[in-house]
Amino acid sequence: MLFLSTMNAAKNIFLAMAFAFVAPFAIVAANDATTDSLLHKLDEIIANKSTFEERKRASIERHLYRLRNAADLAVLQAEYSSLFNRYRKYKLDSALYYARMKLEVARKIGIPDSINLAMMNEADGLKGLGRFNEGQEILNSIPKTDFVRNSAYFYYLRHSIVHSLAAEAIDEEEHRACVATPLPWSIPRTALATLSTEPKS
Repeated sequence: MLFLSTMNAAKNIFLAMAFAFVAPFAIVAANDATTDSLLHKLDEIIANKSTFEERKRASIERHLYRLRNAADLAVLQAEYSSLFNRYRKYKLDSALYYARMKLEVARKIGIPDSINLAMMNEADGLKGLGRFNEGQEILNSIPKTDFVRNSAYFYYLRHSIVHSLAAEAIDEEEHRACVATPLPWSIPRTALATLSTEPKS
């Protein structure tokens, strides 16, 4: 019995040592497989980048064509809206331009909530360009209709602009504090005055 017990203990010790030796390699192999999968996906994205760009450009060209051939104001407004959405993530000045064109057409049509949405788009375009105060002024001027009060887009814009303005204020305050606080190694002005005075003979 003692012999069997000793053999079992030795076997358990051997298995534990074997697991300790093999486990790191298994983990590395799993990590390598995950890494290879991610790299493969990244390679696909890079390979298709030109395709994505071409599709995006083609979509914009279609909207521009429809814009040039718009038969009425409603179609014109819809195309300006589409172009704003296409440009708002990567060409912010163009997004703001199309938001303003959309607002101009919406005012001609005269539907209040269409005007309000176009104003939100303009505020969004200004926010993207870092012109937060202007964006906030536009949001403050939008009439609080039921549509606006129930618009998640409106509250998203308002909160993100307020947050950005608060962050700017903190940055400015920290900058003023840094400028006002002398560096620990700076030479006091009295010492500089002493150094600039020629020694008496």
